[in-house]
Amino acid sequence: MALTNLLLILAAFLISALPLYFSVQLLGGKAGLFKVVLINLLVAFVAILVRFFFDSWGGLVAFIVMIWIYKDFFELSWLRALLAWLLQFVFAVIIIVLAVLLFGVAL
Repeated sequence: MALTNLLLILAAFLISALPLYFSVQLLGGKAGLFKVVLINLLVAFVAILVRFFFDSWGGLVAFIVMIWIYKDFFELSWLRALLAWLLQFVFAVIIIVLAVLLFGVAL
């Protein structure tokens, strides 16, 4: 039971990293799938910390820090890091639509 849950969690992290992976690859950044999963976890952790310390401006500060993390870790320019953030939502919608069409299951 525990192994099954662990595998499901790892699969969820992997699937959730695919849109960012595709967008970084499209924009010419340096990214592997494992690296993207780690960056997703890092961004989530940093966003929680920033939101805790910066109450009213936390969302904006967290967004800027996230774009900076994308810029540094994926070796992108500021504009390409912003585009990677935007494109990951486009790819997420495409993946969800494909999953619904192929499997008949909403994610």
